[in-house]
Amino acid sequence: MKINAVIPAKGKTNRIDNRNLYQVGKESLVYLACEKLLDCVNVDEVYLDTECSDIRAQVKPLISKGLKILHRPESLANGDVSHDDLMVYSLHRISECDIVLQFFCTFPLLSSKSIDRAIEKFVNDKKEGQDSFMLVTEIEPSSLMTKDGKKILENAVTDTRCLYGTHVESLLKNKSRIGSNPMMIPVSRLESLDVKTKQDAELIRRILESNE
Repeated sequence: MKINAVIPAKGKTNRIDNRNLYQVGKESLVYLACEKLLDCVNVDEVYLDTECSDIRAQVKPLISKGLKILHRPESLANGDVSHDDLMVYSLHRISECDIVLQFFCTFPLLSSKSIDRAIEKFVNDKKEGQDSFMLVTEIEPSSLMTKDGKKILENAVTDTRCLYGTHVESLLKNKSRIGSNPMMIPVSRLESLDVKTKQDAELIRRILESNE
């Protein structure tokens, strides 16, 4: 079974200018993301999909380590193009595979080991009919109970928006990275931290430095 990963990374972003090029620690977010996927033992090929020459220059040292570059047209680098459409578009530009992953640069705390575990769980443990997977985190459970001790609200999960995987057949059929019956794979809230603001980036930088 062959598994390819695509990392979409446009140049112009909201909230933080050039967010994918933002430095967190010693490297940029896009560099860390590409390096992380290249370190995954369960990923066969890693592609960076971008229209930005600065981003391509940033990851140039990783090309010798196997990173492949997809040159995205400027017309597909705006907010009008969905991540589902990008994933379908990328599928037709990468080598043939069985499962395709989509990973976003703004989650620098998600480890290669966690990505590998998610892939292994999907490949080995999925139930019949499960055609895709997504990483989720548990929402803080409510302590509210009825007088007889029954929980009023069940525990719930939320999409981390960092990593998706789908069988190619499902992607082509549904035109969506999330198939008709996705497997939800839990990941820690720490690893799901997203760089949305400069404050987020500073917090994550401190966490990375404390782990060195």
